[in-house]
Amino acid sequence: EYMGTALVMALPGARRGRSRTAEYFSRMLNYKQMDFEIALWQMFSLCVEPRKVYRNMSYHKQVANQWARDDPAFVVATSGFLAVASIAFGIAFHAGWWRTMQLVLWSVFADFIGWGVLTASIGWAVCNFVLRESGTHQSSSSRVEWFYAFDVHCNAFFALFIGLYVVQYVVLFVVLSPSFVGALAANTLYAASFLAYHYISFLGYSELPMVHRPKVFLYPAVCVVLVWLLFTVTGTNVARVVFSFYF
Repeated sequence: EYMGTALVMALPGARRGRSRTAEYFSRMLNYKQMDFEIALWQMFSLCVEPRKVYRNMSYHKQVANQWARDDPAFVVATSGFLAVASIAFGIAFHAGWWRTMQLVLWSVFADFIGWGVLTASIGWAVCNFVLRESGTHQSSSSRVEWFYAFDVHCNAFFALFIGLYVVQYVVLFVVLSPSFVGALAANTLYAASFLAYHYISFLGYSELPMVHRPKVFLYPAVCVVLVWLLFTVTGTNVARVVFSFYF
């Protein structure tokens, strides 16, 4: 009954959602309407003090009456960094220009955007239908915005980008070593990156006053640790597995 009520309540917001989406993409096509300085500041803060980014987003809620960013600069900047990093990996693996362009498209539209749409939709549904405080079920203003869930993914994904694109590129010769040390280094780097992803996601959802028990978003970290242990004990190098898929 509650889920049906929530879906009915969501219908009046559907038109506003479509309008927001159209405005979001129109700003994406206009460089002057995007604030890359703030986006870069947020990226730096995510590396040193991620809570500061979410505090800033809570201020945005007070000013703009929405939790989600209305500026696509962060998404555009991340996509640009992913493209550059993918080209660097393509050069390092002598992949050729066509394979490198495929890697760029896959990294941006599958790894970043596609995975983001999936995880944001799951996070949005879990928050609105499972974790919301019982006293807020009938309040439309207390629903978690899908775009905010996507912002949470974007913030968390930047940690993955630093670990698996930047750091991994620097230590590529170590993580691709067929030795046990190479497997340990690769598995630890991947585990640390995914743990950071889930931790930053948890911080994002814990900032929302209507979400009860946001620690649920830390549960996947247990799976990350178990997979790290399994791969390390068996000597499986996750980096070699990943790069065999891409190249």
